[in-house]
Formats: sequence, C-alpha cells, structure tokens
Amino acid sequence: CNDVLLQALLNSETITRDKVMTLPLVNSAVDFISSTIASMPVKLYKQKQGKVEEITDDNRTRYLNSDTGDTLDGYQLKKAMVSDYLLGKGGYCYIQRERNEVTGLFYVSDQNITVMLYSNDAIHKDYQLLVNAQSYEQFDFIKLLRNTKDGASGIGITVEVSKALETAYQTLLYQLGLVKKGGNKRGFLKS
Repeated sequence: CNDVLLQALLNSETITRDKVMTLPLVNSAVDFISSTIASMPVKLYKQKQGKVEEITDDNRTRYLNSDTGDTLDGYQLKKAMVSDYLLGKGGYCYIQRERNEVTGLFYVSDQNITVMLYSNDAIHKDYQLLVNAQSYEQFDFIKLLRNTKDGASGIGITVEVSKALETAYQTLLYQLGLVKKGGNKRGFLKS
C-alpha cells in the first residue's frame, strides 16, 4: 500500500510528546494554557477572626512567583510544570529544604521521574519518586497531576486521546508529502 496516511493508521504508530507538539493547534493550545497559568501569581491567604487576609511576607510565594533558586524563574517553572501536566504524566517540582525552611524549588521533567508504588492496597497507597536512581518521598515534591488514580502520576492527553492525535499527526505528514511531491500522485487526474 503506497498511501502514507492509510499505512500509518493501520500500523497504529505510538504518538509521542515531540510528535504532538509539531501539530500547530496542539502546540498553540499548550503554549496558550501554560503561558496563561504561568503568568498568574500564586497568593497565600489566612483566615483570621472570620476574615480572609492575604499573606504578603511569606517566602513560599516568592519562590513560586519570582526567584525559585533554580535556573528557571517562577514563570518558567509554572509553564514547564503545566506543559508536563498536559502532555506527560504530570508536573513535578522538587522542594529543597534546610530543616523546615524552603530554600528553593527545582523543576524536574516528568521524563526523569519514575514512580515506585509500594502497596497494592486500594485504601492505603504509598509510593516514592525516583530521580536519577535516587529515591525521594512524596512530600519532597510539588505534583501537578491530571486524571490521577494514585496521587503519584497522571494521564496526559498524548495517552488519553492518542488515536485522534495520531490521526492528526499522520494527516500532517501526508499533506507535507503531497506538497514536497508537488501535489497529487501521478495518474490521479486523467484527461
């Protein structure tokens, strides 16, 4: 069969994050959503004598909104986490502590995270996160998870709607192939 689109649909090729991001609509949607959320400042509030007040002198908001202590600033950290939330298994951010004080937030790509579930118990779930073969407790990370069932990892759109994304990707490749060849296949039109 010479039809590239038909072959791809029959082969059921796995769609990856990189392939999905070549789709203009998906790329612009992920960029729009992640940029919008990243530009929103994180604020803390407390309830005092029945009234809600904003907490303005807390270092945690500084780490989330401006200086994270990492090479990424607050905007880039939130943008990266939301992109991983949408496309991968979730957004992960390591919380660096010195005793009980937070001293930095460090973005970790979801591709570098391995989840180790320790229990088959449906009620008392327990897990650790592995980063570069080093084990971390669940409270060592901020986790931003989509459609999670275990609290450790989520399901991104590349898995959830993979068939639709595969079709769109293969259609794009098919159209690019037509453009490179100068149009339709030979013999398509007969006089």
